[in-house]
Amino acid sequence: MEDRDASLFVSLRNRSFQAFYSSLGLYNNPVQKYRVESFCILLANAWELLLKARIVELDGPSAIERNDGKTISLTKAVERLFASPKDPTRRNIERVNELRDKAVHLLIPDIQRTLSRIFQASVLNYLHCVDDYHYPNPYANQLPGLLSLVSDYEDMEESIIATKYGAGTVSRVHTFLTEITDEENRLGSSQFAIPLQYKLVLTKDEREGDLKLTPTKGGTSIRLVEVPKDHNKTHPHRQKDVIARVNSILRERNMDGQLSTYTFQGLLLKEKIRTSGETEYHHRIENPLTSTYSDRLVEFIVHKIETNPEYIKMCKEIWRTHLRDQKRTPDGT
Repeated sequence: MEDRDASLFVSLRNRSFQAFYSSLGLYNNPVQKYRVESFCILLANAWELLLKARIVELDGPSAIERNDGKTISLTKAVERLFASPKDPTRRNIERVNELRDKAVHLLIPDIQRTLSRIFQASVLNYLHCVDDYHYPNPYANQLPGLLSLVSDYEDMEESIIATKYGAGTVSRVHTFLTEITDEENRLGSSQFAIPLQYKLVLTKDEREGDLKLTPTKGGTSIRLVEVPKDHNKTHPHRQKDVIARVNSILRERNMDGQLSTYTFQGLLLKEKIRTSGETEYHHRIENPLTSTYSDRLVEFIVHKIETNPEYIKMCKEIWRTHLRDQKRTPDGT
């Protein structure tokens, strides 16, 4: 990359980081006026700058330039780097961009509960992309507490929205929220929207819920007890199941490459899936000693492959190097 091209790339990348972390600071500042609207604008801007930096890195500055002297839109940048229209990360960015550009953004504070789940997914997706692109993020460890955006506030009732903004606005909001719900169900991915699903039940079978209410003497107080998770449900997949599900998704999306047992081992090593203890991706069974994996890991692997064409090759090389290094030690450790 020539010096001029490198300078543009670094500028776009660093401005993206600044916009991203500024957006988090605004969102989490309770006294800031228009904080959620401002967050949305800055988040979209952060994505636009990041993706343009990536395109410049891959294809040079001319790839983001238009004939009228302006640069390509966020929509065009997303289409360039996320080939599949059904990619949940792509759809998440497109929804954030839609919120920035369309009239429904005027009601962002009133439907914050729903939108915060999209925003939270977008924040995590952004950090995943920065990691996938191997960009040195100077702020990565400075503001970890600001990454949690999900709101417990309920969306404003449509009748109240009608009183404040009129019947036409209610119709647009209703259509927008219905589209979000339908797309969330269709994609089934936390890369599109972070789910908020806690099931509270009164039952003799405590496995049916996430929380348990236990009556105490006199019936005037209760004890809140966390119910242990059934790992047969949260981490149901063996290694061969994960590989089969990933390859099935890759074929459905007409993507190059297939995951093998060999490359899967390199992936586990690269991402430290089995060395970081019990996680959302991995569960360790002691007797007999084995591992099981979650649906979230399947999503994670597909996302990595979609955003980095060299990812499978990279994992294969990591495992090859690992096996070679093992052979060099006398005890194989």
